[in-house]
Amino acid sequence: NNSIGRYSNDFELVIRASKELEYLLETHFQAPSGKEYGIHEKISLAQHEGAPLSSNIVRQMRYLITIRNRIVHERDFNCIPERQSFVQTFDKIETELKDLIPDANKNCVI
Repeated sequence: NNSIGRYSNDFELVIRASKELEYLLETHFQAPSGKEYGIHEKISLAQHEGAPLSSNIVRQMRYLITIRNRIVHERDFNCIPERQSFVQTFDKIETELKDLIPDANKNCVI
């Protein structure tokens, strides 16, 4: 099972989801790397073919990162509300982002 939902601990799930989004943004969508930029800034600066990512993808990523921030920083916020929705949203965004990445072997004839 490759879904992020395979992690039963909500803390692990949100951290792994945010790390994966950050990796995709930095390696394929020109988001800056480094600790001087927060992930919300990286989402704002990410681009695909010279244009910002769609407002729908941006909004959904911001939702996931807001949940992550609340779990990490708010003392009494210790679980993902609507966990299944969080997992489905992450899986959908991950697929959409990966679909935008050019496939180096797409034009190969085998």
